[in-house]
Amino acid sequence: MTLFMLMVLLGGGNLLAQEEKTVTFTVGTDKGSNSKDSGKDEMSKDGVTISGSGAAFTFAEYYRFNKSSTTTVSIESGNITKVEFTCTKEGTTKYGPGCFGKPSSGTYTTSSTVGTWTGSAKTFTFAKSTNQVRATKIVVTYTTSDTPSKTSTKLSFEKGDASFDQDANASDTYEYTNVATVTTSDGTAVEGATVTYTSSDKDHADVDANGNVTIDPTEAGTYTITATYAGDDTYAASEATYTITVKKTLQLTGKGTKESPYTVADVIAIVNANEQTEDNVYVKGIVNYVKTTATNITKYNNCDYFIVDSEGSADSIEVFRGKYLGNTGFTSADQIAAGDKVILYGALTKYDKIIELNKDNYIVEFWSNNEMTLDETESNDIQNMRHATVLMARKFNANAWNSLVLPFNMNADQVTMTFGADAKVANYTGTTKNTDGTYTLNFETTTTISANTPVFVYGAKDVDVESIKDVNVVAGEPTVTPDGAAFSFTGSYNNMTLEAGDWFVSSDNKFYRAQGTENMKATRAVFRPITAEAAAKGMNVRIDGEATAINNISTDKTATVNEPAYNIAGQRVANTYHGLIIKGGRKYVNK
Repeated sequence: MTLFMLMVLLGGGNLLAQEEKTVTFTVGTDKGSNSKDSGKDEMSKDGVTISGSGAAFTFAEYYRFNKSSTTTVSIESGNITKVEFTCTKEGTTKYGPGCFGKPSSGTYTTSSTVGTWTGSAKTFTFAKSTNQVRATKIVVTYTTSDTPSKTSTKLSFEKGDASFDQDANASDTYEYTNVATVTTSDGTAVEGATVTYTSSDKDHADVDANGNVTIDPTEAGTYTITATYAGDDTYAASEATYTITVKKTLQLTGKGTKESPYTVADVIAIVNANEQTEDNVYVKGIVNYVKTTATNITKYNNCDYFIVDSEGSADSIEVFRGKYLGNTGFTSADQIAAGDKVILYGALTKYDKIIELNKDNYIVEFWSNNEMTLDETESNDIQNMRHATVLMARKFNANAWNSLVLPFNMNADQVTMTFGADAKVANYTGTTKNTDGTYTLNFETTTTISANTPVFVYGAKDVDVESIKDVNVVAGEPTVTPDGAAFSFTGSYNNMTLEAGDWFVSSDNKFYRAQGTENMKATRAVFRPITAEAAAKGMNVRIDGEATAINNISTDKTATVNEPAYNIAGQRVANTYHGLIIKGGRKYVNK
């Protein structure tokens, strides 16, 4: 019995006198005083205090520790041995426990939504958080002590964290002085307190006994300066830290303006350096991959796609829920495709490990510089182009039907802008043979023009030169032949000599049958007979079932050597063919 009592007094007394306790901070019940997006906040319960340099503890759903905030946990009496943060997200995901910075002492680990600090300290501090943390519960475990209670102390720096730009060619060092003072919890200075300073990397940020730091500006990095007060019989020990960052100089191509947009490489460098802001910037790139399906593009009127600086580049950023030109919604999947060159406007961010332009971004313009001239007097080389600007040099007769063929689609707005508010477009639908041997060409009106499809256009204004923007040029054969039609409607992008038997509308708004010597300017179309029967005596046009102002010309001319020849089966043959042939609607025996 005596031996047991002696053990208690000498060795085991502390075990009996110490007790492990917990303090639980419950969101919505235990609160601070700050509810703003910025500013400090602090809350205390049962001798435990939790504070953040950028925090808000008044929300009903969570305790918020903002990005770049330093967080301190302290206790008036005893030693903290464990702190558990239960958060709304997992790991290093935004709002997760892994977004806290490195602790000044002890060990910090995360598992799912819970972050756990373990150690033994009256106070410790998390360095700057990498992203916002949202906690719904904080449990602090501590041990009591049988030693006389000491007055708790607090170390405070006169300045905050410091940041400098890297200068790889610097010959002088940077100097920074940040002195710490020791106070009690009520702000009373501790007289005669001695503070010691240490650096996490004295080779690049060396601190002296007075808090003066000599910084190497040639190498980027982040360094922690720690101030420590050892305490005495009356006052408890305390510790505080701040960071010095030498930011790597970003070598950027653009400036983020419309005149000088960022490149994809610029965006990657900015985000990886954590230098992005919430402000919208301009970014240019080439569409590498369209992620959203065609169905969902038209359903949700937005599109997820990736852009690169050059075709084949492995470095890309995502355009998240991007909108179309002028911040309008996408209406069809063909408005965006791989290879398109775009200038975008939006905010830079990083989600998980993907660097992206955040939602609500939109296309400012297509910067492909694809331009072409479509000239009625020239031979036009038609090449596939997306989002091109076409300069159409063509004379149109006002208040008359003009034949036209274009290598791109035109929507209703483009038709109106080009040909006037009262413009009409008519598509060829087929032919009707009349009892007198003439033919009626049937048309139906529409509001748009399809690529490589000849049409009639009725314009209310004279057009000489017109710039048509944002069209997709498609190389193709400009011919349309409705089922069962006796004539094809054949266009050309070059000046051409008509074939004998072709029918064309002249500038006097009349039909004429070509003799094989007439020239037709580019971007126009003619009616070409498919069989010998189609060598008609005359033509007329009906649009939506109504006769037009295009005058009917009845032609019964003797066939010439220039007119095409057909055998009795209706097949076209050479003029050297021997036997019964048909020319100009008449039968001949060619010997």
